[in-house]
Amino acid sequence: MGNYTVKLVKSSSEPMLYRILWDTREDCPAGSQVGPEVRSLYLIECNVSGYGSVRVNNKDFKVGPRCCYILRPGDEVTLYAAKTDPKIALWCVFGGAKVGQILDAAGITADQPFAPEDKFDELFAILEKLHAVRLQTDMGSELVKTAYLYEFLSVLVRGRADAAKDVVCERAKSIMESEYSRDISISDIASELGFDRAYFSILFKEYSGISPYAYLTGIRIRRACDLLNNSTLSISEIAEKVGIDPHNFARIFKRELGISPNDYRK
Repeated sequence: MGNYTVKLVKSSSEPMLYRILWDTREDCPAGSQVGPEVRSLYLIECNVSGYGSVRVNNKDFKVGPRCCYILRPGDEVTLYAAKTDPKIALWCVFGGAKVGQILDAAGITADQPFAPEDKFDELFAILEKLHAVRLQTDMGSELVKTAYLYEFLSVLVRGRADAAKDVVCERAKSIMESEYSRDISISDIASELGFDRAYFSILFKEYSGISPYAYLTGIRIRRACDLLNNSTLSISEIAEKVGIDPHNFARIFKRELGISPNDYRK
């Protein structure tokens, strides 16, 4: 493999867009290697087609079509293009004081440098817009470049937030399914997941379509119905078994099903 050194051409923009190329075959031909090198800047690459790999701090990642990754300054990086069907990518190099914090929030690290695959089209479209204005150097164009770059980063953060919301809500459902029989409240569940009740309730309703209280109550009432049908336990005993205060059980049961527990059992 031959070596290739990236030459940066600095622009005056902030957070400092440096160089944007359309077709990496011009600079990284089939079977070639870029690096190893320690960068002082961030690099975004959206791979359109073809194959290659990237090594970050001695950890190797395969790169294929519709892969987008972000590399951080300070990491030792080596880029490879496959000997047959080499990767073709749109990329840019940039800096900025707050970029590291944004990537942290997006979950982009040296151990996991790839953006979510379902965000590729949106991310690639933004890089295409950057490419279209790459040669324009007036103040207005520099501001547009900066705006596009932050738009790109915002997509990464939104993607992470959506994924995190899914994980949190599925974890909440799992807790409810396994712990419904205890005297557990929505505040308890929110606290276990690291949220206050109000914010957790908003997240859960956006994800599930119903409030966490309604979801937990539904689990408890379904289990109560099973016990009313298939056991000789008293109404109070059933209420305790499903985690509902016996004094409130009949009222909650009737509110949910339109019939009292006694009538349901009959």
